[in-house]
Amino acid sequence: MKNKAFTLIEVLIVVLIIGILAAISVTQYNKSVLKSRFSGLMPIARSVYDGQEVFFLSHGKYANDFASLDVLAKADISGKQADINGVLLTMEDNSRHTYVKATKNNLENNYIMYQSKSKYFPGEIHCEAKTDNSLANWLCKVALKGKEVSGANAGRGLTEGYTDYVINGAENGYFPKNFENLTGKTAAGKFYSGDTCTGTEDYGCRALNVSEGSCYAQATHACVRSTYSNGSYCEGTADGGCSESVKFYNSSCLGTKNATCNGGEYYNSSCEGKGDLACASSTYDSSVCTGNSSSACGGSTFKKGSICYANVKGACGDIGNSNGTYNSTYEDTSCCIGQCPDYAPKCGCPIDSNTGQHALSC
Repeated sequence: MKNKAFTLIEVLIVVLIIGILAAISVTQYNKSVLKSRFSGLMPIARSVYDGQEVFFLSHGKYANDFASLDVLAKADISGKQADINGVLLTMEDNSRHTYVKATKNNLENNYIMYQSKSKYFPGEIHCEAKTDNSLANWLCKVALKGKEVSGANAGRGLTEGYTDYVINGAENGYFPKNFENLTGKTAAGKFYSGDTCTGTEDYGCRALNVSEGSCYAQATHACVRSTYSNGSYCEGTADGGCSESVKFYNSSCLGTKNATCNGGEYYNSSCEGKGDLACASSTYDSSVCTGNSSSACGGSTFKKGSICYANVKGACGDIGNSNGTYNSTYEDTSCCIGQCPDYAPKCGCPIDSNTGQHALSC
């Protein structure tokens, strides 16, 4: 009887199949371990979340340290971090986010529960994944949602270097970020609602669309040629900062140096000028200009009930330079308060039936 042996090809095929099965088994094992470790975060985070809600009902605010909660935890010196059975907890209560974050030393995922009264993401549950860890991202994107989701908020996370996924909630919020010297060209895909830009170089942070955010002009002509909306803020602490035909919608500008915030269009907004010409040569539509320096609001057009506060003489009047004199004009029911020019309608005086404006004196 002739013995038959396996050929080399047959052996290689068997080895290949075993290798594939082993790889699949290892991958599935790693996923199972990850899910198990992550699921251990949930009940502990929930206990802190519930404790915070009870504290809020009793005090009208959330606790700012673990010692104030009826939670068995060993708090560190700051009181905002704790360790419960190897689960690392962090709590935070700031102007935007109030949450409890849970993780472990052997995880590259974070489990975050936002308190019900958090300004952003109220009552939502998020999963964070280390951005460059595919398995961690798989957990947030697939395992917890049950399917592939886009879920990331602008590619950012609450934690630096992590990507955020909403696993329960409506993504009702955002994660602000701070930048330096972005421009309209370099800001594409980076600068979002709520972000802040600081101009430390000449013309840094120029030509931006700033919504619910801020711009700080610390260098000459920084934050210029931009649009500000939805409660945004520009502060010029260097000459020419926040100037050059900027537009403000329901926002504000503070000019602490010369010619900051000037040449702007203000709609339901405000400008405060602490430097000469700080808010000058601008258009104010249903807006307010406060002049704390000579010519701070000078040479401007005030309309639709706008108000100019002249806290020093000349703040709300005319300005002149080598090119001529620029007069301040007051239209509709716009008016002036304080050390106003003689021709400015005075707020508080009766409306003249002939002109439809406040009287010049009363």
